[in-house]
Amino acid sequence: MMDKKDYVWVVIVLVALASLVSAAYLTPVRRFAAGLFILMRNIGNALAILMFIYGAGQYIYTADDPGGRKKALNTMVAAVIALVLLQMVGPVICAIVYQLPQPLLGIVQSGIYNLCP
Repeated sequence: MMDKKDYVWVVIVLVALASLVSAAYLTPVRRFAAGLFILMRNIGNALAILMFIYGAGQYIYTADDPGGRKKALNTMVAAVIALVLLQMVGPVICAIVYQLPQPLLGIVQSGIYNLCP
């Protein structure tokens, strides 16, 4: 009996095989996925910046409360960590894509718009 992880791998293999057979049909899907990735990354960046600004304001307004300052500092550190992780996602995806076999690499690269140089 297959568990959920096995189904995920079956879907990945089927998508890879389908992209080898009919790359033209999957171009809109890849374009949509790349656009969705860029949109979510931009939203994440904006939220992380807003959280940093919120933490900085909280740090300023809780000057007398050491507990409040520590909470604000933790908020700012979490926002910086989120920004760093969000900036690392694109290069990690590109590194994974460039490790694919050559026939699959050309097909996958055609679907990653504005992510890999």
